[in-house]
Amino acid sequence: MSFLNSNEFMRQGLLLTSFFIGALLAAFSNYLADCLGWEVRFRSPWKRRSLPSGSPFRPMKLEFLPIIGWLITARTSFLARKQSKGTNAKESVPYGCESSFFWARPFLTEILFAALIACRWIFWRDSLANGWILIWGIETFFLCVVLGASLVDLDDCIIPDVFTIPSAVVGLIWAAVFPAYVLFFPTYWPISLQEPSEITSFTTAIATSLGQKVSPCSSAGIIWLAIGFTFFLWSAWNFALLDRRFYLRLGVRRAFAIFFRRIKRSGLTPIIAGVWGVGTLLLLAFGHGVQGAGTVLSVANLDSLATSFFGLFVGVVLIWLVRLLAGFVLGMEAMGFGDVILGGVIGCFIGWQGVVVVFFVAPFLALVYGGFRRCFNTTKEIPYGPFLSLGCVIYLLYNSFFNEYFAPLFNDLVFAAFLGVCGFVLLVVLLGLLVAFKFFWRSVRNDWSKTL
Repeated sequence: MSFLNSNEFMRQGLLLTSFFIGALLAAFSNYLADCLGWEVRFRSPWKRRSLPSGSPFRPMKLEFLPIIGWLITARTSFLARKQSKGTNAKESVPYGCESSFFWARPFLTEILFAALIACRWIFWRDSLANGWILIWGIETFFLCVVLGASLVDLDDCIIPDVFTIPSAVVGLIWAAVFPAYVLFFPTYWPISLQEPSEITSFTTAIATSLGQKVSPCSSAGIIWLAIGFTFFLWSAWNFALLDRRFYLRLGVRRAFAIFFRRIKRSGLTPIIAGVWGVGTLLLLAFGHGVQGAGTVLSVANLDSLATSFFGLFVGVVLIWLVRLLAGFVLGMEAMGFGDVILGGVIGCFIGWQGVVVVFFVAPFLALVYGGFRRCFNTTKEIPYGPFLSLGCVIYLLYNSFFNEYFAPLFNDLVFAAFLGVCGFVLLVVLLGLLVAFKFFWRSVRNDWSKTL
């Protein structure tokens, strides 16, 4: 009996530990959100340490604790504002603490994120017999990344590359090293030339398309074709990160001249070239490791890496096409490139199937938020990153539901492509209706003003 009690005590202790880890990660995201925006804010107690010693907003020791510290911050802020009444209160309040409830968002962020991480701990512990702590760890890392990106996007409508680009590299390395502990199905490929309902791996799909009935493990050519495909996606990803501009209105010749001149003069170009070179060498070494006998690598590692790369590619292309279409129809930049890179990171971690689901879920969440915000605020700019992140959380929580109802669609590549084309056509139609409604409303308002 005492043995059972000790086991239960250990389980509860580990659950509390996962809650505390989630709170620490959320606190770190709150700190980065105050540091990486356009302007440094002083909401975080770690930032308010730099305030003058006489400032009433300098943090106490207990304010550095996650969750609880924000309640103490709220009380300290209330007393500081009460003492500053009758003086030049606006100058005494540091930037980021202007609102009386500036502490509410980070407090809710930390407690809700910690609860989510603890719930996912229970889910993976009860779902998998072995290795569940690894998949819980990579999921926790992924959720922390999208949380930090969302917080910065909410404040300044930007997503810093420091969140997204290194996270994509981590996701790709994890997929290559731990194919059994990823957030997607490594063998879930959209091409199946034998049976429409059959789920095949990437290397098996290549072997089937080439008319080979042998196992992919026995053909070095198939493995190098898979490596070549992965190299193409890796090169496209690095090219997308370059500082480039292409203006056709200046003429084709001048547009190309400006395009290459900007890439040549950018300080980002040698960094990306170095990253591309290192990644290419690692891919070559990875290919030799997969086909080499007696190594720890296998075709499963290659399938997982290729699927992660393909998810990154699909996420970037989907958000980038929406950015182009919305910008063309609305005549203004409708979505930043940070959202495009975030879409790639999402696909890198949850696969191409997951990013497609998130791509269709996020606009509905943004529409609800935009309608609610317009009732109380006239601000037209709405960040899109938080809704992509919230769509990721919904997909991870209801993963079995989406896989059950969307798996048949994903297996039929032609039908999935048809749905994608219909979705983009519908997007153009909706954006056109939005532009027409704006013109109509503007004309009606002008007529009313003339009448009055």
